[in-house]
Amino acid sequence: MLEPLGGGRRYEVFLVLDESLGVEAIAKILRPDRLEDESAVRALRREAEILERCAHRVVVRSFGAVFDRPYPHLLLEYLDADNLLDVLEAEVTLSVSEALSLALELLAALDHLARNSVVHLDVKPSNIVMSDPPRLIDLGAARTMDEIARRCTPIGTASYMAPEQCDPTSELGPIGPRADVWGVGATLYHALTGNKPFSKPGRRGSELVVRYPQLVERTFPIPDYVPQVVADVILAMLAYDPRERLTASEAAEALEPLAAEYAEA
Repeated sequence: MLEPLGGGRRYEVFLVLDESLGVEAIAKILRPDRLEDESAVRALRREAEILERCAHRVVVRSFGAVFDRPYPHLLLEYLDADNLLDVLEAEVTLSVSEALSLALELLAALDHLARNSVVHLDVKPSNIVMSDPPRLIDLGAARTMDEIARRCTPIGTASYMAPEQCDPTSELGPIGPRADVWGVGATLYHALTGNKPFSKPGRRGSELVVRYPQLVERTFPIPDYVPQVVADVILAMLAYDPRERLTASEAAEALEPLAAEYAEA
């Protein structure tokens, strides 16, 4: 164990040296006071299984998992790079070329997850490491399609959640892979403008429409310095009704020629 990196209610995260692999890695360890928490152990096992099932160059790599006591944990690759939120909080927005290149990488990863019947459910700047290639991290919220079909409560990070994630019991229908496309759209909006596409979410416990302004608001106008053709695709990724929203492959098809055009500019 080299140094603590933080953690949350269920887990602690450490930078470690794996001597058998000869690499520094991230250990996501179940907290000692959670060893009797069956749901926490089950969530750790689920994340490990999804990582193994959905290996992709843009998804953080897993080096394995241990579920035996005293330290049930996941071992993940260590990425020595800033996440996108760090970049944006330093008041550095991405260029159109950079943002489109990043979006295409993310959409390829999400299309791969969708083909494996998995939805990430927490696509946001802090879960995107700006390595080469970029990595989509933290699959703790990810679910299989079978699991998410039974979901009746919100899941995700408020500012980047699709409407059907905010209110799974609404007429919008079940949560599916297009919810992740919404997350990329909201992230792309933030990366290009430095702002989130909707008002600040309200506190937990408040009404759904207060907690999740995207249920009743339209996106803020996209500034003129973002090319209209790019803005149009972002808005199509942020369509309120998932049936009208682009799929990951459709969004990539729309963005690929634009990425080529602005890479040459």
